[in-house]
Amino acid sequence: MNPVLIETIRKAVEARRPISFEYEKEGKVCGERIGNPHVVFAGKTRDGIPRVWIHVVQTGGVSDTLDDFPEWRMFIGEFIRNVVVLEDERQFEVFDGYNPDSHIYTGTEILAKI
Repeated sequence: MNPVLIETIRKAVEARRPISFEYEKEGKVCGERIGNPHVVFAGKTRDGIPRVWIHVVQTGGVSDTLDDFPEWRMFIGEFIRNVVVLEDERQFEVFDGYNPDSHIYTGTEILAKI
């Protein structure tokens, strides 16, 4: 993932500001998504491929699986484009169910988290 995008999302997490971004992954609906990033973390897939993931509460935009927002989503960093921190929006609240010590993050490098 582009280091500039990681840094942009990391700053949004620390400031608890929403982001808008595009997700361009085969089989997924293309278009703008809006959400509240809670964690950015790096690790390897089961196949040993290095990856960066962003754990986001999606609050709007396009989705191929969601009908109602907000909802937790996990996005793979390499498919994220055009990240904008929505500076004029108020700080978001930590979403229900957020567990900073979740097993999901075990064995990964935490790049940013609330």
